[in-house]
Amino acid sequence: MSLRIDKITTGRFGNKILQYNSLIQIANKYNTEASCCNFNEAKYFKNIIDNKPIPKAKKKELLFCKNIIDGEILDFENKYYNIDDPACLIHNTFFQVTNKDPREFLELKEEYKPKFNNDYYHVGIHLRGGDIIKKDGNDGREIHEFNYYKDSINYVIEKFKDKKIIFYICTDDKNFESYLETINYLKKNNLEFKLGNINSYIHDFGILSECDILINSSSTFCLCAGFLGKKDKFIIHSKNWINKNINHTKWNNNENGKILDYSIIEFRHTFDNFWINISKGENKFYKVNIII
Repeated sequence: MSLRIDKITTGRFGNKILQYNSLIQIANKYNTEASCCNFNEAKYFKNIIDNKPIPKAKKKELLFCKNIIDGEILDFENKYYNIDDPACLIHNTFFQVTNKDPREFLELKEEYKPKFNNDYYHVGIHLRGGDIIKKDGNDGREIHEFNYYKDSINYVIEKFKDKKIIFYICTDDKNFESYLETINYLKKNNLEFKLGNINSYIHDFGILSECDILINSSSTFCLCAGFLGKKDKFIIHSKNWINKNINHTKWNNNENGKILDYSIIEFRHTFDNFWINISKGENKFYKVNIII
């Protein structure tokens, strides 16, 4: 029958793109119709599928992330599935669903792509800030320390020393300590850099998606920039962050209850496992080149 998003996730930009990727990937695998509600971020992309509501007579069934992770065979002959929250088909199911290059159906419109000088090698640096420090930021679990950014910058300079390099610093929090230290380090070492636009996330996303190299954070925002836009990017991630996931470091003290068929702990581990898989560099659409 079909697969549908009736209401886009309440998560931020990256989660919306990942939910939409799941929609198209699953529909493509099963050769079934996909439809999606209108959502604000769709305006930035070419050829987002039309909003084709399912006839009310058809009964919908929620397709939960556990169904995908467990490899359940879906019955599109007799059912239509819905992947609204709390289905959670975002990065925790990325490796299970992504068999088609997302660039084929998620391409930024031309006005949101940067006009880069081809004489340079362009390096995007993403720093998360306020959203991982405030009350719901899991006690700062996802903070990437300045040393990660410093070591990554030094690695890039040494590995690509035959290139003219320019860095782009993208963040949503210009008071974030790692951001301030990174800026000072670039200035101190007379390295060429430009700042993103804190008032326009799509401006920063366009930059990151077209860079040659990404020094990434834990954010799904820069994750999506990694598998969209320019192909064959050189992607760097934090060893400290990957190890937190390998060790299943606690998110916070709220560990009771369930999310549908998962306990809270099992549910969180699905996201930890995504980052563990990232570290193995086995996905052709998002391949990490080095962990620092």
